[in-house]
Parts: sequence; structure tokens; C-alpha cells
Amino acid sequence: MKFRFIGATGGHVTGSCTLFYYPRKDSQFLVDCGLVQGEGNDIEQNSSQFPFDPSEIDFVLLTHAHQDHCGLIPKLYKDGFTGRVICTRATARLAQLSLLDSTHHKDCPFSEDDVHRIRYDHIDDRPDFSLSKLLPIADDLFASFTRSAHILGAMSITIGWLNPSDEKEYLVMSGDLGNNTKQNPYQPLLAGRQGIFGYPKAIIVESTYGGKDRDSECADYDGRIECLRKIIQEEVFDKKSLLLIPAFSLQRTQELLFDLHITFQKFFSTAELSQAPSYFPSDFNDEFENDAWGHGVHQCLLRAIGTLPEIDQDKWRNCFIAANSAGRENYCLVDNPEVSIEDIKNLMSECRHTYPVEIVLDSPLARKMSAVFRDELCRRQHFNPDETVYRNRYLAERFGLGSEVEVDALIKKLFPADNGEEVTIPSGMHEIRYKTGYKTPKPHVLQEKGHILITGGGMCNGGPVLEHFKKTLTAKRRTVLLTNGYMATGSLGGAIQAICQAKHDGTPLPVEPLVIGEDQFNPVDVTLKIIQLQGYYSGHADQSGLMDFIFKVKSSEKMPLDPKPATVFINHGRHAIRTAFRKAIEARASNSLQGDRAINGVETPDDPMGWYDLDAGKWLEPVIETRTDSLLLELIKEQRKTNHLLQRLMDQRSIVESVREFSNKPNQRR
Repeated sequence: MKFRFIGATGGHVTGSCTLFYYPRKDSQFLVDCGLVQGEGNDIEQNSSQFPFDPSEIDFVLLTHAHQDHCGLIPKLYKDGFTGRVICTRATARLAQLSLLDSTHHKDCPFSEDDVHRIRYDHIDDRPDFSLSKLLPIADDLFASFTRSAHILGAMSITIGWLNPSDEKEYLVMSGDLGNNTKQNPYQPLLAGRQGIFGYPKAIIVESTYGGKDRDSECADYDGRIECLRKIIQEEVFDKKSLLLIPAFSLQRTQELLFDLHITFQKFFSTAELSQAPSYFPSDFNDEFENDAWGHGVHQCLLRAIGTLPEIDQDKWRNCFIAANSAGRENYCLVDNPEVSIEDIKNLMSECRHTYPVEIVLDSPLARKMSAVFRDELCRRQHFNPDETVYRNRYLAERFGLGSEVEVDALIKKLFPADNGEEVTIPSGMHEIRYKTGYKTPKPHVLQEKGHILITGGGMCNGGPVLEHFKKTLTAKRRTVLLTNGYMATGSLGGAIQAICQAKHDGTPLPVEPLVIGEDQFNPVDVTLKIIQLQGYYSGHADQSGLMDFIFKVKSSEKMPLDPKPATVFINHGRHAIRTAFRKAIEARASNSLQGDRAINGVETPDDPMGWYDLDAGKWLEPVIETRTDSLLLELIKEQRKTNHLLQRLMDQRSIVESVREFSNKPNQRR
């Protein structure tokens, strides 16, 4: 078996794609085929030709549905691939939604027709499927899928083959590894990741967060919920902010909905626990300029007066009158009033009132993906119907539910079917609302109550979040951007994060304006505040988690254990991170801890054209091609593409002729 890294190597994090060649059967296949994202020249790389002939690829093994792993599969079909994409059903459904959404974006290198041509083979729909069980996928080739806990449906994949001596060999592709473990499934929805069975010859492992361990507080369920409670209390209730949460439609949105639901259920379930001051002064302007105030503030004042004893209310109501103003409803004090502006401010600040909070989700794509979560989180294992495939085993305990059937009902409540209708879901006295075309709350609305808005747009380069930014970036009202995932340096989210951080730290601001469509915003004018929660919601295992995956050996009575050492290949990581991770692996390997897997080498490949021969255990020397050889190969590739297009044309003409023949038949009356 030979393989070479096409993407996510050489210091790059995205564009995952690994090409395998099995000489015994003259077979080529891929593990993943993803988009390059946030690398600087994404459009050029994603639209360029593949460094292999797609028509010669027999099948694709897909680890999960993130775009940097599946995003170029439609282009693969467009360029001549006709085989199967083997993955879990959840991965297929989520990938299809994500890929169809991509076709609406500028510079997408494929069309909707290309997406619809994908032939998914759901490995977990096979009657003999179970987690980590090797199943035949081609002649003399086998694969097993093992839960990685990264996103719903995500798997690590073990590939099995026969070497030249007819001995079975194995290789493990980690895919992206999540944080939850069986011992500590601290993130909201997924069961823990599983380890590597037996002794594979090679382990290809991602290293996105392989340079260090995350803070222990970020790996604690109670700590995350307490952090959310504090943010909701201070921002939504005490300061009546708009909590703007741009979230990836896949996994992150669903996690946030669950966490917000349990936080409101646990800490804000009653009117007494859901109180806010009647008035909170603006951070950005004087709402009592020239001793006058507007309609929004006046409503707060009337509410505060209404809480006083009746004998005192007249004194306050007689202290103001409607003021003359051009086109605005303003109020001011009468001559010689019994109270001052400071008295009014103090009264409103001391008076507290109760209101239900709306948690709004306005992303159509997130709604569609939530419907997949509705089905797949309730899915049971073939050979153990009492066990779910993906679901966190602690959900019943955390929500105080008595059975897994009740958890099913909760999941179906929070993740409604995608029928196109707006949905309102009670969460105690509060509400979760699935909406489309949601308008950013206006200033006078935020004087009444705070809001929580989960909106589409992960790194903020597209989606509904862009329209919300136009209304909030420089607004004279309090909006808090709650970040919960990685913001690439070249993304709009990354630029906004850099501005907010510079303002907080008092360091020089970026000079480039923020550009959203045709609008530009000067960094000096940005009023947005930021709270970062990335550490709590990161979907990638840290260094300790990755090391456990490599070194801890899982065994089974059905699997004979032959303690062979493994070669480790590190992909998906910046140069400095891969280097730190490699040194950590080598240090642990040198200690030869009891029970640890033996490691006979660690590779950090940089050459996307270099082949590694697993049977020989070495990198192969590059084949030197003459200019004539290169031109001939290019001619053959172009001819294959032409043949493929001709075949598609003939197929289309055949369909058209059939339709014409049917349409031209005379109507026959009985």
C-alpha cells in the first residue's frame, strides 16, 4: 500500500485529502477531499486541477461533513470521478446540505448538479455494521469506522489490506478528533471518542490543536454552564444587551441551543430569577441630553413609577411633560419639579422587572441541519438497541430526566423537523424561536429587554450575520459578540475580533476598514464588545487527547494482538504546532510507559507529491519525468475529460430524445 498527502500538510490546516494506491489490485482511492479555507489563495487552489486523475479513483472514504474534508467531492465528480463516497448516514446528510449551500456562494468550483451526482454509500446502514468492525469495501480492502466525537457522524477510519506476503496490515486515519471521552464527555451532545484497536502499521493523526493542552476549566461541563449563566445574567438581564452569537450551522449551533436551554432551565426558570433593572444607561450616548429623554426611556420610567406606592406615583407623574421636538416623542421635566434627572435615573436603576428572553435562531441552514440531529442523535446501535450511536450518555442526568426515551423527546423538541414553518419552543418562561428574515432589535426594544440571537455565519464571511453586523458594528447601543469557534485571520470575524481586542487592550487599531458588501466601517467607530468562548466549544482534541489516541491500545477478544510498533504521520497543523506535537510524541515514546503503543518513527510530511510505501516502510524517490512524458500525461488527462463530457452529453441527449418521443405520442382515448 502506498499513499501521499494531497492537502492538509506542509503546515496547512485545511484541504484534507490523502491519495492511496493499492498495487495488488491496481486500485486508487481517497480519504477525504476537502476545500482549502483561510489559507490566503483559497479560490485559486480550490478551482485548480487535482494532482491526480479523478476518473481513476475507485471510491472515497469520508471521515466527516466539514467542508475542509468534503468540500471538493462535487468537483471530483465534475472532473470525472464516478465512484462511491463511503461514510456514515449522518455524514452524508450533513455533507449534502453543506455542499448545496456552498453552490450559492461566489466562486464555488461546482454546481448543484455536481452535488446531486454524489453516490453516498452509508456504511452504518449495512446489517453487519458496528463501530470499529472491519467490513469489506472493495476487493481485498477493508475499513472500520470508529466514533471520533468531533461532530455528528464523524469517524476515524481504519483501512485494512493484504501485503505482498498475504499478511493483513492496518492503517488508521484519525480524521478530526473531538474532546469528549468516555470518562469526561463534558461537551453537550456527543458520546466520547473511541481509541485505536490493535496495532496498525501506521497512524495518520491531525494536529490542529496539538501544540498544547487547553485550560482545565474549559474541559469542565459545570464550568461552561456557569460561564454561560454569568454572561446571561450580566449582559442579557443586567445590561439588556443584544447577545449576538455567530455560529457554524453544523454542530456548534446545536450545542449552543442545548446549553442555553439547560442554563435557562437551571438558573432562570422563574420570574424571580429572570429580573432586570428597569433602565440601564447607554455606554455610548447621554439619553438625558438637555434634560430630555425619548420614548424608550420613558416606558422604563413609567414601569418604575408603577412599582411605587400609589400615594407616591402622582408626584412622579406630575414631574414631566411631553416636549416639543421635530418628529420625535420626547419628554422633559416641568418647571420647579420635585425630582431631578438623577432621581429619575436612580428610580429606574433600582426598580427591577421580569421579562421572558427570546433565543432566536435565524439561520435556514442551521434549521435544516438541526433536523438531521433530531434523527441521528436518537439512532440506536444495530447490535445493541439500548445504546445510541452518537449521543452523550450524560444528557438524561444533566437535564434531570428519568429515561433515554425522555431524552429522545427533548431532542425532538429542541430540534424540530424542517417543514419551513417558524417554530416557538418553550424553555421555562423563556422561548427558543426558529425564524427566518429576523430583524436586528432596535434601540428602544433593547431598553425594554435583552435578546439572544444565534445566527448563521461561523467565521462571519457570509450568512445572516452580515446584515446584523451592518446594524450593530457602530450602533449606539450595547451589542456583545459571543465568539465560540476559530476565527481565521483572513476572515471578517477574525478582523472584528482583532479590532475588539485592540480596543480592550488599548493597543493600536488596524487601519484597514471593515468591508461588508458595499458598506465600509472604520475600526475607530466600532462599538461592538466581545466575549470569547472558543476554549469551551472547540471541536478539536488538544495535545493530551491526541497523545492518548496514539498511545493507548484498545483490545478485543476477537482481535489477535500482535504488538507491532507504528509509524506516526502528522497532518492538519501549522509548522510550529506539528513540531511541538512531534517532540511530545517522541518524548513519550522514549519513556516506554507500560501499556503504551511502541512508536518507531514520527513523520511531518511537507511534500504533497511524495509517496510513502507502507510495505517497504519508506518514502519513495520521486520519479523524474521528461518534458515529453509530462505533455503526454497532460494530453491523456485532457482526452479522458473530453471522453467523460461526451458521455454526459450522450446521456443527456438520450434523456431529451426519450422525453420528445413520449411528448409526441398522440393522446389515446378509451
